[in-house]
Amino acid sequence: MQPMASSFDDRIVRAWTSEKWLFDAMFAEGMCFIEGYLPSIDLQRLDVSFDWLAKLPAELDFRRSIWSNESTEEEWTHSYTADQYHQMFSSEKIVMLHVDYTAPCDGFALTFKLMIEQPGNVEVIVYRENFLPREETYERFHAACLHLKHLQELFGGPALFLGPDTLNYPEWPDTVPQEWYRLN
Repeated sequence: MQPMASSFDDRIVRAWTSEKWLFDAMFAEGMCFIEGYLPSIDLQRLDVSFDWLAKLPAELDFRRSIWSNESTEEEWTHSYTADQYHQMFSSEKIVMLHVDYTAPCDGFALTFKLMIEQPGNVEVIVYRENFLPREETYERFHAACLHLKHLQELFGGPALFLGPDTLNYPEWPDTVPQEWYRLN
């Protein structure tokens, strides 16, 4: 007897079916990534989120973060710990925190970029290379979706969306562009 699939697993299967065009665009037309989007995260939970990130076995790269006008060029080029980057984001010296990392996901090592912005939305870039080789694309997609769900729980976001490489994001809770699929 096989275990029953969770409702989130069912949503992943529906996303795979309805959003298959994302992978066609990615492999045939050169789109570089798909995105997870977490609107309205709980900024009070960033401590827990950063603790989790700091414990990942891979190196974290914060170098592409966007600094405020209240920062200096010397600050931009200095290396900091994850906790120090968190503190600078919390004090708004950094206005968009970028974190590149690799995480173990259901037997795969997948690479992601978190882009955390004030007042509390998170874009999660899932690079095209994560879905290769093509014969493993669904399994890798499933693993990436489970990781996105973990991030949603970690950051306390009320919703999790999946969409293309675009600048047309959902505006929570009122507007969800048709190219975005709600995973939960």
